[in-house]
Amino acid sequence: MKKILLFIIGFFLCTTNVYAKDNVYSINKYRDEEFKYILKSIDSKGYIAAGTFVKDEKEEDNKYDNTQVMVVKYEQNGNLLWNYHYGKTGDDQIYGLFYSYDEDKNKNGYIIVVKESIEKDEEEKNSLVLVVLDNDGKLVSEIPFSHDGIVTNILEVYDDNGNINGYLISGHHNNQSFLLQCDLDFHEQWLKEYANYSSFQDIIYYNNRYIVIVREQESYKLLEIDKEGNVVSTIKDFFEEVDYPHLVSTPSHFILYGFTKEVKLDKKDGASFYLIQYNEELKEDWETFGNIEVDINSYIELQPICDLENCREYQLLYTNGSDSSIEIIRIGLDGVVHNKIKKIKNNYYRINSFLSEDNILYFIGQINCPDDDNCDYDTNSLFLVSNEDKVIEVKDNDSRNILFLLAFFFVIALMLILKRKKKKV
Repeated sequence: MKKILLFIIGFFLCTTNVYAKDNVYSINKYRDEEFKYILKSIDSKGYIAAGTFVKDEKEEDNKYDNTQVMVVKYEQNGNLLWNYHYGKTGDDQIYGLFYSYDEDKNKNGYIIVVKESIEKDEEEKNSLVLVVLDNDGKLVSEIPFSHDGIVTNILEVYDDNGNINGYLISGHHNNQSFLLQCDLDFHEQWLKEYANYSSFQDIIYYNNRYIVIVREQESYKLLEIDKEGNVVSTIKDFFEEVDYPHLVSTPSHFILYGFTKEVKLDKKDGASFYLIQYNEELKEDWETFGNIEVDINSYIELQPICDLENCREYQLLYTNGSDSSIEIIRIGLDGVVHNKIKKIKNNYYRINSFLSEDNILYFIGQINCPDDDNCDYDTNSLFLVSNEDKVIEVKDNDSRNILFLLAFFFVIALMLILKRKKKKV
């Protein structure tokens, strides 16, 4: 009977925590901190996060906001290793975080794309700067970008032997897209402008060509572009109005994903997600749809979980349209949707990106300070680490019922033991 009691007590303690506990880290020094981008560090000993924050400045009797850019390195356990700031007294913005490479084609640091910083009384500038940092967060160089506009992506450029020999920069300016190829020192090699396309939404390098989602008036197109920047073919030219498509590549395929209303949901006007996998011939391998309502105004991201040459699965992050919780589901290589591996009750998180490594999830974004917490500011930067590989959802009512049932069995077992002892006496 004692063994039974110990088993019931142990089971009771193990089931009281229905939801996984996550570790949340924040800079928590400035106002309106927010991480927007994340990369694995090149030494595999942590993660690089980049974003913005607001400093409260004062000039004589006048107060003003000073928005600056920050790049930080976290260890896997959340320890902050270094913190780099960019900006003068004017408002600064960041448009991307990418790896930099040395002459031997090895990753040697990080690039942030920022608006050229100015003092608050200077005339506004539209020029960009590429800020290069080493692995210790030290400034290597600031490279003025030769064109005005917004940079949306930077990709590595490969030669015929598969070695990296430069960068391809995509962006848009004055409602017109461009591609700019540079060498490893960012010297311009060629520039292509696309008057018909207002912006490049996403771009990947796949099988010796570029796959690009472009914005054309009020709709999108999926294009194939060669290594010289010439449009070769249109892969897909119809997208739903609700869609905001994205691309991700793997060693053998690439996937187009986004939002769709072509599913039957309980909510009449609800939307879900879709994934389409393409092969080397740019033909569809499969298409899959979600059977759950998602928030189309929130962030969505697909991460391939791969080794050097092979992928095991895909993980998709989205926001549940019914309860606003942040969820990640596991999807097989054949497009079959499997189990949900993460659910975060979203009372105060805003997730901007995530990475998955060794069954640990790393989220970055912004957190609104909970009412019962002691924060210096209302919003803080968010670096969230979850070492829970699998989270089982239990509804609140079901959770309470389980606890009541376990408590009932605990009391019965205790009464039986006491009764048995009384008989022996």
